[in-house]
Amino acid sequence: MGLFSKLRRRGDDDGGADQPLALDVDARRTQLQDLEQALDGLVRLMRERTDLMENPGWRAKITEYDMVAGEAMQLRRGTPTREAVLDLGFEVRPAVTAKNTNGGLDEIVAQQQVALAAAQALIDVLPSER
Repeated sequence: MGLFSKLRRRGDDDGGADQPLALDVDARRTQLQDLEQALDGLVRLMRERTDLMENPGWRAKITEYDMVAGEAMQLRRGTPTREAVLDLGFEVRPAVTAKNTNGGLDEIVAQQQVALAAAQALIDVLPSER
């Protein structure tokens, strides 16, 4: 069968609907642990900045990261679903950017990048899930 025939028939069998992904649970558990550890490290670094703890936004972000790390742990210990993994990945948003690090937040920005990369890894479809 030629390439064009395959392309024309591609949507005929399933009505154009996407096939569900088979979640690679073992790989996702590893990724969840990576996210949990990255967020725990980020929370630890953020709490060390006692000069910023008076800022309610700073404290709220610490609480948010701590909560997401706990959710990652619970999801890792249970049976993760694709929807739950995606929801968790999209919950992680940056607290600081590189351009507003005048207060010596370089270490926090670096750890935040690790956490954001771990969250993005949860969002991305793994080759073993295709």
